[in-house]
Parts: sequence; structure tokens; C-alpha cells
Amino acid sequence: MARIHNRSYLKQTRKDLRNNTTAAEATLWRFLQKSQLDGRKFRRQHSIGNYIVDFYCPSEKLVIELDGDAHFHSPGYERDIERTRYLQSLNLKVVRFENEEIFKAIETVLDKIKSAFNTPTTPGPSFTKEGNINPLPNLNSPPGTGGVPEGRGGFKITSTQNPKIKSLLTLEKPRERKKQQLFIIEGKKEIGFALEAGYKIGNLFFCDEIISPDDLQQLGLESKLLIPVSKDVFDKIAVRENSGGVIAVAEMKLHSLNQVRLSKNPLILVLEAVEKPGNLGAMLRTADAAGVDAVIICDPQTDFYNPNVIRSSLGCVFTKQIASATSEETLGWLRKNNITIYCTYLEASNPYNQTDFTKPSAIVMGTESTGLSETWVKNADANIIIPMQGKIDSMNVSTAAAVVVFEARRQRGDI
Repeated sequence: MARIHNRSYLKQTRKDLRNNTTAAEATLWRFLQKSQLDGRKFRRQHSIGNYIVDFYCPSEKLVIELDGDAHFHSPGYERDIERTRYLQSLNLKVVRFENEEIFKAIETVLDKIKSAFNTPTTPGPSFTKEGNINPLPNLNSPPGTGGVPEGRGGFKITSTQNPKIKSLLTLEKPRERKKQQLFIIEGKKEIGFALEAGYKIGNLFFCDEIISPDDLQQLGLESKLLIPVSKDVFDKIAVRENSGGVIAVAEMKLHSLNQVRLSKNPLILVLEAVEKPGNLGAMLRTADAAGVDAVIICDPQTDFYNPNVIRSSLGCVFTKQIASATSEETLGWLRKNNITIYCTYLEASNPYNQTDFTKPSAIVMGTESTGLSETWVKNADANIIIPMQGKIDSMNVSTAAAVVVFEARRQRGDI
């Protein structure tokens, strides 16, 4: 087997990085060096394949990466995705932190690292930001659980200060979801849709005052992933009302155009610069109901893993193929696949119900505030309009999408 760890051609680069360590790396290394974190040996600037990771724990197969501002913009963000997927393909766990977290919340960072260990951690001293040792924690409760033994998933979490709960709450922020490539799913039905679509589910938190562990068996998840929480904790982590007492953490997927699989006579819904999570969710429900081949979101202004998108779509964000691309990339892809482009446009002269949607078609919708950009209007095969009979000149974009898409289905004899 080819050697993948510390390849010789990267030796000088590893050395240079160690000699020019960042302030965040130096701070974290103070707590990791000399096996002082629960006896785990860490290496810094360790290479795996063609990548050099910030910290690596061989016994736990755990990689720790620290991210500065450059990691949150393309192409740095895209390189991070590729890097993380490679490391995960080697069955390595990857935990990422922002530099700011190291300086402002080192104890929370250390707790997150320990929670990623495969084997149980040994209760030991905790550290302050300055590195001073604090007294041992209260040993009456298991370390890190904030609660008492209960439930199929191990210990019932009764404190919002539990590291797993703190980590979950960070995923309410778009930047954190993007950085960690993780997101939250609320509701048993929605989680079921995600599993059917091949999404990987991590921890699943449930309130046993609302739902029984037996009711979760049909999801087919390992019992060790089911973590019971108290009602107070669940109320804190739940974004929406009536989520059925269950919340899961899932891994994001890549959504590129080249992953879309088309039928012989495809019907595509294209959404340009959609802004409101509620509108995006509603249009994903329409796409599911109408059985479109795929939804392509061009130059998105909202994260389609936003909890409000998942909620308003009733989980339909998982039931259809979704791709994200620029308008130019999407135009080229549609032309390459011989798909006719129909753009909804207020100044168009072609009524939607007098347009032929029986051939391979893409229906393109713009924003409610500004409509479609000139890029789409000029490159359309036909611009179409829904004639208005009242005083207003347009309707809600999600409603308009439903009207046109179901007209296409009617013409095709599907309804």
C-alpha cells in the first residue's frame, strides 16, 4: 500500500509551517502537546496524502483544522470541501474551528475535541484561556453529559451547556453550517426523507416527553446515535414549533450540475437569486408535487439548508435533485442538454398556457422584487407571462411557479 502519512516530498513544507505557526495554532498547541488532553498524542503540521493538516491524533484518527477568513470564500471554501472529503474517505474524522473560537472559547473547543474521541474520555482538569488548571468537575454526573443516566442513547442531556448542545446551536448560523458542512433537520418525516435520499445522519436528539425511542426505530439509525434530552433543552434547540420532539444533525451534500440525472423528456425548474427561505421552500414543495426532474438554484441568496427552507418545504428539499450554479453555468448546461428555456417575464407577450411545454423544458423564475436578470431574458428561447385579471401585475413567485409547472404537466398528460 502506498504511504500516505508524512510523504518525504512534503517534509520541508511541514517544517516551514511548524516554524511559522499562526497565533491560533500556537494557542491550541499549548493544550494538545505532550499528551495533556486526556492522554491523547497529537502531531502538528502532519501530512496525509497531499494535504498537510493542522493537528492529527493517530489513536483517534482525528484531524483538527483551524480556519481563518480565507476559508470562508471561494476558492478556499471549495478546497476545504475537497480536502475534507478526501480525509473522510480514509475513515478520518475532521473537526474544524474558526481562529476566533480558539481565542475566545478554548474550553468549548477542547470539549468539542474530546467529544470526537472514539473511546471514553477520562475526567481530568479543565483549562482556562490562559492555560491555568481549574479544579476537577463534579463527578456525580458523567463528564460532558450535564445529566443523569437514562434512555437508549446513553445519558439524558439536561443542560444547555452540554458540548453537544452548544455545537448543535452553532448550526443555526449560515456561516457555521457552511464551515462545518453540517445542518439541522427537525421532524421525523423530514429526517426520513433525508435518509431515503442518502444523507448521512449524525446525532439525533429527541425529547422522550414528546416522542418515544420506539417510534424512532423505523428510521433505522443505530441506537448509539439516539440522544435523549430534557424538555427544557429541546425547547432551546428547536427552531420551529411542532417539530415532533426530534432533531437530527446531517452532513451536507455537494449539488453540482454534473450530478443531475435527466429523464428522456425533462422538466426543470430554475430559480434565480431566490431570497426568501419561505418562497424557496414553497417552490421545492411544488417541484415535488409536480414531479420535476430537478431544481436549479442560480446565484442563491439564501442557504437551502436553512431550517426555514426545510420547514417550509416539508422536507421536499431532500426529495428532488437540487443543483446550485451561476446563471451562466446553468445556461450553458441547458443548451448542452438541448433543453428549451422559458423565462417568466412581465413584459413578455406569450401567455404561459399558449406555450408548448411538451418538449424538454426549463421554466425560469426570478425574484419578486426585481424579476429575472437581463442574462436570462436575452438568452431565453421564449419569454412567457401569466395574464393578470386584476389590478396587480404579478403574483407571489412560488404561486406563479406552481401555475406554470402544473400547466406543463397538464400538457404532458400527467394530470
